[in-house]
Amino acid sequence: MTPDPVAHVPAARVPMAQVPAHEVLLAYLSKSDASSQAAQDHKAWLVDHWAVEAKSSEMQQRYMAAIAALRESLRIDPNNATTRAEVRCMAEKQSQFDSLLARGKRLIAENQDTQAIETFQRVLQMKPSLAEAHGRLGTLFAKAGNLDRARESLHRSIELDSNDQYGHSMLARLALVSGDLESALKHYRDADEIEPYNSRIQLFWGQVLIKAGRPLEAIEHLRLSATIDPKQVEAHRALCEMLAVDGKRVEALVHAKRLCELTSYQGLRELMTMAEIHFGSGERVSAASVANHAISIAKRTNPAAAAEIAKWLQANSISK
Repeated sequence: MTPDPVAHVPAARVPMAQVPAHEVLLAYLSKSDASSQAAQDHKAWLVDHWAVEAKSSEMQQRYMAAIAALRESLRIDPNNATTRAEVRCMAEKQSQFDSLLARGKRLIAENQDTQAIETFQRVLQMKPSLAEAHGRLGTLFAKAGNLDRARESLHRSIELDSNDQYGHSMLARLALVSGDLESALKHYRDADEIEPYNSRIQLFWGQVLIKAGRPLEAIEHLRLSATIDPKQVEAHRALCEMLAVDGKRVEALVHAKRLCELTSYQGLRELMTMAEIHFGSGERVSAASVANHAISIAKRTNPAAAAEIAKWLQANSISK
């Protein structure tokens, strides 16, 4: 037996429209003489109403909303073959759309950028108003070096969804690449207004402020980034350097230790950052201990680095 196309549409994905007046009419029809002219007129009106709703949703590429409207129509006229065929059609379009979107995301993850661009262009053929697809294309065009098309796509994503920070964040990064620091800062401010507690926005904003020669402001944003996400390695790394330069070595050491914890005390760069902060604070024994630990790791993984660290110890007259 052929499966009922309506029964197999996931109900959880189809929010029913809140139309009390229509529910009243349905209740009336269930209790009235179904063959009366009044009942027939009411049925025809309801069926026409949901047909218009379904067509409007389809034109907006809102296929699940169209299915919801058609299901309402089937509550009134459950044996209408045309409506059931329309449900099947909308379900197929939604399935095609979902498959294309999933394929595009998979291609991005696999770094198959050319195919990903083609796929998201097909997604937009089905749903031109999808801000996410415009944003993805903007990133892909940027990676391909087509910055004009990247900006065009990202601006379009912002127009379509003013509550998503992604377009602003990516435009900020493009502005930074172009050397336009003021535009980058503006876009990060806009992104922050939309999503103020985002670790990566705070991190990149801080990095731009460093390039703009505004270290005190940069430190505040980097602190916030590390607070929001204590595992944000780049925020801790930047804070180590900025705070040490600013003379705040005690706080710098806190971030240096956290950085070493996040790299399981195996990262040579992170260990030497902590060693240098210890040395700058006059803690020569601690500096030597950390540096020697770095040497023990480097001898196994990077002998040249081990030699460089030994030279650093010698140049600073720190006992091995």
